[in-house]
Amino acid sequence: MKTRKSARLRKGQQGRLAFASGHGGRRKGAGRKRGPGRRRQEHRPRRRFRGARRGGAALHVTLRIEDEVSKLRRWSIFAAFVEILSRIERADFRIIEFSLQDGHVHLIVEARDWEVLSSAIRGLEIRLARRINAMASRHGRVIADRYHVRVLSSPTDARRAIVYVLQNAAKHARSLGGLEIDPLSSASWFGGWRESRARAVAQEAVARALARTGLPPLEPVRAPQTGLLTVGWKKLGATISVGERPRS
Repeated sequence: MKTRKSARLRKGQQGRLAFASGHGGRRKGAGRKRGPGRRRQEHRPRRRFRGARRGGAALHVTLRIEDEVSKLRRWSIFAAFVEILSRIERADFRIIEFSLQDGHVHLIVEARDWEVLSSAIRGLEIRLARRINAMASRHGRVIADRYHVRVLSSPTDARRAIVYVLQNAAKHARSLGGLEIDPLSSASWFGGWRESRARAVAQEAVARALARTGLPPLEPVRAPQTGLLTVGWKKLGATISVGERPRS
């Protein structure tokens, strides 16, 4: 009796299951379609901190804000943000630098480990969302996406991140109110400027603006403890000029 050729299998060889045309298998265009607006942060595994370091790890974190409430470069928002940061008292997490940009917030932070970072950023997002919604008399989403984080792993990384965060407004030619450094950032608290007079003028402007909102002098940032943010970045230049701009 003859056996059909298609039914014959060589010893040790698996037969292949064929699908009818147009049914089953991977299809072009399958899956959830992209929504309008900015591309969302992909949910890939986070890069873990490499080993235990003194003071934890140094990181550059970016928070994306919904378009409806994206206009963050206002003194009222800045004052609220400064007050929120000044209330963060944790030994395992520190905010070292920050800047408010329309549509997003840049942070340079230190965290002991990944779980600490996740918990601290989640708490910050919740408090920021509540304040912005209260000020805008609205309800709804404020944080647009999963936060983006980059681990700073070298003195070059650290210095570039500091310049990127503090000089982001200048890079995008946003108004600095006649100042040489961005008042809507931690630039007036940063002690590494080459031009100390520019920092002093910005400090006066920030103090006057916060006083108008009824806030006393506050300290929204903390002194760094990691080697990269204390002395590491200074290996490439002990100070930063107000004329420097981010490379990307």
